[in-house]
Amino acid sequence: MKHKKVVSVLVLICMMSVFLSAPWQVEAAEENVSGNVFRDAQSEEEPEDIALWKQKIKMQEEATEAYSELRSLFGVSESGEDVFPDDYAGAWIEDNDLIVGLTSLESVEKYDVVLSEFDCVQYVEMEYSLNELYELRDEMYEQVKDDIDISCFYVHVAGNNIVYEVLEPVGMAEQKLESKLNTLQASVMTNSNVNVVTEDLFVIAEGGEVIKQTDVYGGSPFEDGGGPGSVGICGTIHSGQFDYPGFVTCGHGTTITGEGAKVYMDGELYGITFISRYYNNCYGDWAAVRKTSDNFTQTNKVGGPSFDPIRKITGTKDEVAPGTFIMKYGSKGGYCTGTVTQNDITVTIRGISATGISQVSLISGTSLNGDSGGPYYINNGMGVIVLWVFIRL
Repeated sequence: MKHKKVVSVLVLICMMSVFLSAPWQVEAAEENVSGNVFRDAQSEEEPEDIALWKQKIKMQEEATEAYSELRSLFGVSESGEDVFPDDYAGAWIEDNDLIVGLTSLESVEKYDVVLSEFDCVQYVEMEYSLNELYELRDEMYEQVKDDIDISCFYVHVAGNNIVYEVLEPVGMAEQKLESKLNTLQASVMTNSNVNVVTEDLFVIAEGGEVIKQTDVYGGSPFEDGGGPGSVGICGTIHSGQFDYPGFVTCGHGTTITGEGAKVYMDGELYGITFISRYYNNCYGDWAAVRKTSDNFTQTNKVGGPSFDPIRKITGTKDEVAPGTFIMKYGSKGGYCTGTVTQNDITVTIRGISATGISQVSLISGTSLNGDSGGPYYINNGMGVIVLWVFIRL
């Protein structure tokens, strides 16, 4: 069993797969921004470190596009989760290349159907598939959840192993987990195709306390009676035969008052919470807010730093590979940069477990309480591509 320390970590919640598989769908707004809605309105010269960060993002464009093509091979369950082939072990970006893990390199041809046109793709052979790792991750969590104080847990695709971040001494947690290995081994041998479970498969990491964050452009603040929140992106919500203007944000910021709750901006009624998804064992943490007032103009923009305060949305992605450089804007903390470190994390907050989370290491800037729900994005030269993600510290 291995252990490590995790520092300066944020968590993102992947959204698009939830919307595409559910009866509710969201399209980005197309209207232009009107009024002085951006806090950093004064223009200034772009700092050298930000310019360098945008260059690094640009160098990853091919790998990011290859990852999107790879994910087109996967199905989606009714709950919005990806359905992976049994030989797929995950993918990540490293040195601007997309590394694709497979349990057997004999199946490369199947993936080259969509990846052969990309020079940045490399294949590596790994012991466990993602399906096996997810099963083992959840089996072990059921064994130890009442004994170990776990803040979040996930599959580390590059390491081909499973990580549990804990809020108690690492050595103590390791002993508790080790005592459950025999029980897990017996269960796995009976109920799955995994032949053996070794200590090296599990990693105990020092976790951080989860702080909830909730903050009509991406990053605008709102109030719903339960506290402040941040708009993710404006758009049109499709539900059955009806289309509604509104925005998406994080779910945990709307659970105090729930669906049908009134949402305010600048002290005026914007609309109501139309859909709220944040409960134990849910996939994702998201909500849709329906606009009912004519006093607000929908935009296709997200907030940014003072030297580039208004950024047009040119596309969306539901997930990017670990190793991807990203940017973020929140109504409280402002502009930040970071790197995606993991996907599909399960976070536990006071008895509620939410899965479908992506982990991000903060590189610059500060994320504050009130920022979550706000947009994460990558720059493509013409504007920004928004990632359907939300954050917690």
